[in-house]
Amino acid sequence: MLVLPLLIGVVGVHVGSARAVPLSEADGVARAIGSAIERHSGRRVEVDRPDWEQCAAPGPCVATVRARLRADDVLLLSVVGGPLQLFVRAQRVREGEPMQETSAKVDRERALAAESWAELAASLFAPAAVTTPPAIATTATPTVSSPYPWIAASVGVAAVAGGIAFGTLSRGTVAEIEDMAHTPERRAALDSRAGTQATVANVCFGLAVTAGVTAVVLWVID
Repeated sequence: MLVLPLLIGVVGVHVGSARAVPLSEADGVARAIGSAIERHSGRRVEVDRPDWEQCAAPGPCVATVRARLRADDVLLLSVVGGPLQLFVRAQRVREGEPMQETSAKVDRERALAAESWAELAASLFAPAAVTTPPAIATTATPTVSSPYPWIAASVGVAAVAGGIAFGTLSRGTVAEIEDMAHTPERRAALDSRAGTQATVANVCFGLAVTAGVTAVVLWVID
């Protein structure tokens, strides 16, 4: 899943008042709350510097904070420190809309962790839009058989046919030599022809065996 930021402006966080809390600690709390808002809503947060003039309540000073931070929403924080806990009141001010307010208590030792302010962020801001990317359609590629095994097999069949043909011719020539009386020259010519035909037949049968083995191997690895 993808979490997409809502494109509806920046959230400006401003510490409006801090009682029994050092400004440095209040600034750390503001940044922790800002991180919680970013995680929950996906929006960008700008935290105001703690040394600016404090804007304790909604009023004309909010416009100054909004302009300074270039923010659409302004979150005013009132931070009150206790021995073991911090109390924070948060007021969300957005132009043209009713103010929202919430509060939270957090153990002081955990106050600088964004996770401690997750509920406060969720009560004021909508969660980030979540979208699931569309499934990518895939088309199976058809398997194309290689023609080479068939070529090798065809060569083997042709070689067998050639071997049979030349073997038959060789036997016929030998029979002709044995059945008839020939002059020495004629007999030598027939002997040479029979030998050549037998050699060609043997070569064809050897080629047929080689082609057959090749075809089988190609079919196996194809």
